Amino acid sequence: MAATSSRGITTPFRNLLTPVAKLTNVTPGDKRVSLSFKVEKFNVSGARGIGLAIKDTLKKINKQLDQMRKEHPEAEIPPLGSITINLELDGKSKKTKDKCAQYLSRAFRLVPNLVGANFICKNMYDSDVAKILASLKTLETPPTHISLTREGGLDDLGKASIADLGSALAQVPLLSQLILQSLNLNEEQIRQFEEMMQENSSVQSLELNKLTTQDHLPIDFTTILKVNSTLNELKIILGEPETATSAIESLASTHSLEILTILGTPISDLASEALEIGLAANTSLKLLQLTGCGSSGLADHAIKGLKTNSSLETLQLDCSGITDAQVSVLVDSLCVNRSLRVLNFEMNLIDDEGAALIAEWLKTNPCLERLSLGLNEIHKKGAQALFSALAENHSLRTLDLSGNPCTDDESTIESQALLKKALETTNHTLTAVDSEFCDEEIRTLLERNEKSAVSYG
Repeated sequence: MAATSSRGITTPFRNLLTPVAKLTNVTPGDKRVSLSFKVEKFNVSGARGIGLAIKDTLKKINKQLDQMRKEHPEAEIPPLGSITINLELDGKSKKTKDKCAQYLSRAFRLVPNLVGANFICKNMYDSDVAKILASLKTLETPPTHISLTREGGLDDLGKASIADLGSALAQVPLLSQLILQSLNLNEEQIRQFEEMMQENSSVQSLELNKLTTQDHLPIDFTTILKVNSTLNELKIILGEPETATSAIESLASTHSLEILTILGTPISDLASEALEIGLAANTSLKLLQLTGCGSSGLADHAIKGLKTNSSLETLQLDCSGITDAQVSVLVDSLCVNRSLRVLNFEMNLIDDEGAALIAEWLKTNPCLERLSLGLNEIHKKGAQALFSALAENHSLRTLDLSGNPCTDDESTIESQALLKKALETTNHTLTAVDSEFCDEEIRTLLERNEKSAVSYG
């Protein structure tokens, strides 16, 4: 049973908070000390104890700072400054759930300079989640960064639940990250969610993780992003194919989205064609990740879209069934592209022929900084072609060939010789390559390049 104070307030977190509240960035000349609290897996009924736990911990931390000042007076240890609180709330306990926001608000008032609050709310009514967010309004100085993960329990909450959450977001325009996880939305809730996101002007990052809809209805991101100009990151994980299609189709008209990530969600041929059109028209997207989303036809259209795209800096098409044929299309597209900095083709079907095509492209490409080709079918011949190309490449910093047959080949000495020759003569940019190809001399040359890059930066 949890320990209680003389006033009957549960305080099981005094011992839990202290070990995980850590000082960071305590260096001479600092104007403040950063601190982060992390409390995991406690019921809402324990919220009354959080305030006392925080108060006790702050006292101990300040004592630590005072001791540091006495022991190192020359260090000029600064006062306690920015604080972030990470709370995981589970609403299964109904005893004090209604008062959770009130208790948290009291706890937050004990925290000076609260800059961040990250909430993970499980099995809770959205009306209760809304109260927690609204409680931040009572603070004299509300935090500048709020993250909310809303997980589970929505099936039984009724049609007004999303509307409650939307109302809270409108009242507390501080929420910058919203994660909806393991939820199932009906048609009315989808409409409410769309309206909420159209009206919202604070959420910059939205993640839909295992979010499903009744009858597989899509969430209309084309309409949302025509109105919403603050959302710049969208992530869909194991979601509805129709919602992923809508997100892809929005690329042709949105000018605010910078990051689109779709993981483990099947994408149709129609959506693949829309991706090519969207990339050609889009001027804001900087990172596109499509992992395990279907056939290699998706990769074909993504690569073709790069011909006229001038904003994308990172393309991740890992686990996408890419073959040497797609690599040929890629090289043709990237000959005119000058924006791409990171290319990830891990866990595909690229062999020596594809590696040789990429090697030829690297000889004339002045932009790519990171190339990941891990877990493909590249043997010694392909690896040697890539290492030979490094002699003429002056942009690549990282080359990943891990998990390929070439890293297990007993004749890696030949590949090492080509890599060493490039590093000794003309290549002064590469700073990282697989350890299987590194002997002491190569490590020294890579470290030389790393120091040069840091000095230049």
